[in-house]
Amino acid sequence: RALRLTGLCDGQVLGLYGFGASAHIVIQIVKHKYPNTRVFVFTRPGQKHHQELAKRLGADWVGATGDTPPEKLDCAIDTTPVWTPVVEALRVLQKGGRLVINAIRKEEHDKEVLLRLDYATHIWQEKEVKSVANVTRSDAEEFLPLAARRYR
Repeated sequence: RALRLTGLCDGQVLGLYGFGASAHIVIQIVKHKYPNTRVFVFTRPGQKHHQELAKRLGADWVGATGDTPPEKLDCAIDTTPVWTPVVEALRVLQKGGRLVINAIRKEEHDKEVLLRLDYATHIWQEKEVKSVANVTRSDAEEFLPLAARRYR
């Protein structure tokens, strides 16, 4: 569902913040449905095993949260439980870019990073933030046939 909410079109640049279970699936769907899309994966610093897995699954670039990717992002999905990736994703979004936060909750310990939001850097030029809470029946109906084709 988060992928649909990004509004991604083939040939754009997608950022994935956090590379856990849902991002493993999303990158494979993106590479199948949008073969000309570049996917940039951001992990916590030092998570080399996640970065290597992201490369194996088709990431065009991998780095740590806070790194500057080779291109600005058209859209991004944040699946982390913390706030720092939200601020960092907004920093590297193109004008008109969209960040989708796909998290059940966000932790409290780093929410002060939100005070560092700078309008010109993080919000200006019609950047958007959306949240998604749950998977719907229609999401599952769309995903299951795609997964079945992928793994035959």
